[in-house]
Amino acid sequence: MTGSPDPAPANSQDETTVWLDLARRAVADHIGWPDAQVSWLAHTHNATFLVETDTENVVLTLFKHGTDFDRLLSQWEYLCALKLSTPLRVSAYIKFLSVYDEPQQRQINGILRDYLPGESIPSESINALHMTTIAEFLATLHDFSERYTPPPNFDLPRLDWNGLFGEAGVYPLHNLQAAFSQDQQAIMAASARVVAAAMRSLSQEPQHFGLIHGDLLSKNILFHEAQIAALDFEYAGWGYYLYDLAPLLWQLKSRDDYQQLADAFWLQYSGLRPAAQPFAHLLETFIAARQIASMRWLAGNLDHPAIREHAPQLIQQRTEELYSFLKTGTLVRKSRTL
Repeated sequence: MTGSPDPAPANSQDETTVWLDLARRAVADHIGWPDAQVSWLAHTHNATFLVETDTENVVLTLFKHGTDFDRLLSQWEYLCALKLSTPLRVSAYIKFLSVYDEPQQRQINGILRDYLPGESIPSESINALHMTTIAEFLATLHDFSERYTPPPNFDLPRLDWNGLFGEAGVYPLHNLQAAFSQDQQAIMAASARVVAAAMRSLSQEPQHFGLIHGDLLSKNILFHEAQIAALDFEYAGWGYYLYDLAPLLWQLKSRDDYQQLADAFWLQYSGLRPAAQPFAHLLETFIAARQIASMRWLAGNLDHPAIREHAPQLIQQRTEELYSFLKTGTLVRKSRTL
């Protein structure tokens, strides 16, 4: 498997049909597999499909919110370098393609990538041994980044403060007032200032800052024969290595055994990357940074019916959690949804 499928929109059959039709046309017209079976894998920020033929399986992603080919080409360069220079299992790109969405009069870009065997483990089932394995993967990824020299015209985003929270960053918001109340904006802004101070205390030297995955949640990790693979490098870019630890820790925050899992994760990672050891106290702030990013992501994906339905409640809950973080320095989460 390529991970547990995210549900297609439960109350938007028309949208589901449109994207599935676009995927089938892309497979038939641009890959030349008119008889392939195309089925949903995930439908949130993008639309992702499993493509099955008699001889091979591949994965197709269509970028609902637009991704240019220069960015995709740089992701391809990075993934090729990882496969050539490290033992890490990552999903390589096979083909770039585009398909025309006639009703919306727009060109949709996409990628075809290889199928990796394995299963994603739900966040509620991850244990300390899993965390140790994931930490080793990230340490290897960051070690590679320290010595990697990208080719000319390499174009991956920066996931520094401006890249995460700025209007030109990876979570852009064109109408902040429509997404958040004034109180919510104020709490997010205060929390972002704490994040800015933490980032300033770290240099952007290679031992602290380099190419990161940027979105290593449990659904983007496959376990197979005591190894793991990472999926979905859409948010890969130049960022703080500590931030690359944050998505999974953030996802696990509401578990009763969170501290045990976090300790196993940090012990393995910092043991392999000693330069991180003096900055353990900043990890909680980078997890809060992920919380802010999650709120911006929710607000930027309100076109998805399932997200639109739950976004106001989730944004309010996460605002309250950020307010508590500002008072205590610790982010306590009540829910892991979305």
